Amino acid sequence: MRETSPRNRCGHLVISLFFICSVTGVSCVSVPGPESGGSEVEETGTDISRPTSADKIIELEAELDEVRAESRELHSKSEELAAENEELRRKLDERRDKLAAAEQQLALLQEKLDALLKVSKPPNDVKTEQEIYEVQENDTLAGIAAKPEVYGDSSRWLDIYEANKDRIDDPGVLTVGLKLVIPRP
Repeated sequence: MRETSPRNRCGHLVISLFFICSVTGVSCVSVPGPESGGSEVEETGTDISRPTSADKIIELEAELDEVRAESRELHSKSEELAAENEELRRKLDERRDKLAAAEQQLALLQEKLDALLKVSKPPNDVKTEQEIYEVQENDTLAGIAAKPEVYGDSSRWLDIYEANKDRIDDPGVLTVGLKLVIPRP
């Protein structure tokens, strides 16, 4: 019987190991050789460090687990955002309802204000062809004449002045609360 060198025996073992790994599907790793520092398998031309199908499956399953975990996290975040969105919609609806109620109240107050600001009917001792207007803050004779409920024409301020000369000292300065006679043609 012929004796084999330790190097030859090692090479046979590596080849046998590679064969067993490939048949069983177990991953094989390179073993550094004694002289070159490289693997015995590399010297024979066969690379046993290549991942096997089982290694690839394990790697893909780990990646799939990561994707599933990320999917669960995103789904949870999506549910949180949906709940937050629903809460914001509810608050928006409440505020819209409050705004609508405030607008209705404002409209009623505006109607009351308009009624109060309208030229009132004169008392019985004033001629029936005249109306009374109460001066408001920042009013001018031209501004009063321009109001649609008075004349709708600012150039008729002189008619108001002529009818109220005894109450107006300066036509450019009106006292708030002063009651002016508005002559009607």
